[in-house]
Amino acid sequence: MFGIGAGELFVIFIIAIVVIGPKQLPDVARTIGKVFATFKRTSNQLRDQMQEEVRKFQEMEEVKEFKSVVESEVYNFKSTAEEYVQKEVEQEQKRFEEESKTLEASLMAEGGELADIRPEPYVKEVTSAIEDSSHPESAAAAEPGKTEEPTVSGSNGSGAGHAASETASHTAPAPDKPLS
Repeated sequence: MFGIGAGELFVIFIIAIVVIGPKQLPDVARTIGKVFATFKRTSNQLRDQMQEEVRKFQEMEEVKEFKSVVESEVYNFKSTAEEYVQKEVEQEQKRFEEESKTLEASLMAEGGELADIRPEPYVKEVTSAIEDSSHPESAAAAEPGKTEEPTVSGSNGSGAGHAASETASHTAPAPDKPLS
């Protein structure tokens, strides 16, 4: 201990007997032993505390490593999911464009040109006539001077539906029939 050999310890012991005296030497030795025991106990406690702190630090480092691994996995999953969704969107967009071209080609083959898909004026007139004839009050208001009684459907097939088709045929020509 402290690099002191047996000969050196013997010299220290002789000096202590001469300086302290033989009567007080046991008390001094006891006090020195208690100081060394206290020093050793304190150093052991300090060492244990240091080891505990090192262990906690290592656990914290492991937690940090785990956290970084989890973060990287989440980032990888997110980027993979984004790539997958992007590919699916692109595939659906391509499929939609192909179907659109196919539909456009079939429309071109049928009519020669792409028809402007808007209702023709006579379709609007027929629709409004049918709606007006289904409500007698609105039909009477639509034609001034005429009052129309509501018709009741009978066995001969005449009724509101029949009146509506007659009104519609007088209002606008059907697409297949020429004007007369």
